[in-house]
Amino acid sequence: MPNRSLCVRLAWLCGCALAGPAQAASIYVAPGGNDSGGGASPSAPLQWIQTAINKSKAGDTIFVMPGTHTVKPGDRNITFSSKKGAEAAPITLTTTGPGVVVDLSGAEIGWGGFRICDGSEWIVVDGGGNPNPFDESSYHFTLLNAGYQAASGNGRSGIVCRPVTIQEASHVIVRNLLGKRSMGGMGIFGAHTRNILV
Repeated sequence: MPNRSLCVRLAWLCGCALAGPAQAASIYVAPGGNDSGGGASPSAPLQWIQTAINKSKAGDTIFVMPGTHTVKPGDRNITFSSKKGAEAAPITLTTTGPGVVVDLSGAEIGWGGFRICDGSEWIVVDGGGNPNPFDESSYHFTLLNAGYQAASGNGRSGIVCRPVTIQEASHVIVRNLLGKRSMGGMGIFGAHTRNILV
């Protein structure tokens, strides 16, 4: 008579092998979306970029749809905090096409508007397309109204531009973004980082 315990364990192992690793997900975000849904399709997107980031895991791609996106009420900024992609499966944030605007005027001064931090790794933020740096209209992804509280005095205003902050993170790619009305232009700040491509 076969060993029932052994048969059960073998069946479980076979099931795990057939199931394989978890499938990477596509997560969609639009200004008119609804966070009570899963964001799994363009017809049922989430409302907030932060909600999509919080849901994401290694291998997932967040697709930001056209329109003006803002900082979620009650949040300090838009943040990848302790998010872990992998070398072969980064977490990617990109666009579905032109016309994506992220207005960072609601971000808390002192936290940077768009932040990748707290041990996050293997993160890609790619505005998409193939923009010409001399033609603003060629960019799909625009960051507006970013500022950061800095030291003041000696003629300094105390506010500098920091649309993107990368701090205590590694293996990060940021590309194809346009910064406008951001107190000095497009600025990316990095501290305690490794393997950053801008």
